[in-house]
Amino acid sequence: MRNLRSQTEIMASWEGDLSSPVVSICCITYNHDAYIEDALEGFLIQETDFPFEILIHDDASTDRTADIIREYEAAYPNLIKPIYQVENQYSQGKK
Repeated sequence: MRNLRSQTEIMASWEGDLSSPVVSICCITYNHDAYIEDALEGFLIQETDFPFEILIHDDASTDRTADIIREYEAAYPNLIKPIYQVENQYSQGKK
């Protein structure tokens, strides 16, 4: 994890109702351990004056993707809202 602003520092510039995100960033991932950290950091370096959330859906990755998401979730619990599948939904025909 790079040296990013903390959750408190990110939220300090927000105006309005902090519990109502203005923007929801949606990210779907499967076996993206080589890329997911760059994606999350790209979301977190954005400077806004409004609340946002990061919704990230991991479709039962078999690599370290879910572990990386959990690291960021622990550091940014009010910003990162993950969904961890136990069984790959795409292979079940669900889109």
